[in-house]
Amino acid sequence: MIGIDVAKDTLAVCWWPAGASAPKWERSYANSKAGLRRLLKDTPPEEPWVLEPTGSYSLGVVEAALEAGRKPRQADPYAAKRYLESHTSRVKSDRIDARGLARLGLDRELPAYRLKDPDLQRLWELLLVRRGLTKARATLQQQRHVLAQVQSSIAQAMASLGQQIQSLDREIKAEGRKLELFRRLRKVPGLGPINAAALTVRLSSIPFATDHAFVAYVGLDVRLRESGKYRGRRRLTKQGDAVLRWLLYLAARATLRSKKDPRFKQLYQRKRAEGCTSTGALCILARKLARLAWALAHSGKEYDPTRVFAQ
Repeated sequence: MIGIDVAKDTLAVCWWPAGASAPKWERSYANSKAGLRRLLKDTPPEEPWVLEPTGSYSLGVVEAALEAGRKPRQADPYAAKRYLESHTSRVKSDRIDARGLARLGLDRELPAYRLKDPDLQRLWELLLVRRGLTKARATLQQQRHVLAQVQSSIAQAMASLGQQIQSLDREIKAEGRKLELFRRLRKVPGLGPINAAALTVRLSSIPFATDHAFVAYVGLDVRLRESGKYRGRRRLTKQGDAVLRWLLYLAARATLRSKKDPRFKQLYQRKRAEGCTSTGALCILARKLARLAWALAHSGKEYDPTRVFAQ
């Protein structure tokens, strides 16, 4: 089994043969066409590659493997993280992660790595461009009060960025309508085009085995630390995809204003009455939306509010 930890510029690779007590070798390659040619030459054709989905960084690796007739397998990020934590020391490095991925592939039957179809790939790239533009606009907004001599230039740049973001939003909405999951997610209260597009890309790209795995992936799972007489507070892990976590939080806020179904607002009010803070109650709604989105992707069914609030 070939475990590959993918970074922007490098690939940490571990070859761990089946039945062996230790890796045959561990090496580093450049994440480039030349580096991938060396990797293909150095690894046996019958050995599957195991790697986590890391966006554009892993895309070239998977494409090179498929073109060469190799069998790349996809490790669920949440499952891989938990596996690595339970089998490795406190030290974390790319080499150790590659070794852990190889062992994971030997211990479990992993699914084949799924590349995004062209429509999904375009939607993902549009979201990446939008993220870059929104970050640039936020940076300018923060600098407005500091750079007093160039206020007009900043205002013009912000206006231009705003127009580009609006244009991208229209394009994202149009591209999203080509995908069935996007259309079904749009029927859920609080999920606008951007939220639905981001959820569509993630849920269509990564085969999350359970809704708990997806909730953990976006960092909306709760961690509780207790020992002896110590009673800690429940806190979100805040691991994984921070952007998607923020979008789900914004969607939860939007459900309070939605006229599609008042039951989200009723749930929020009930949690507030039970003593939750406003942020805590919104995180509960965001977690419910994450589980609902996973269920729609997993089942292929339409949104049914009577089932969502059946309990």
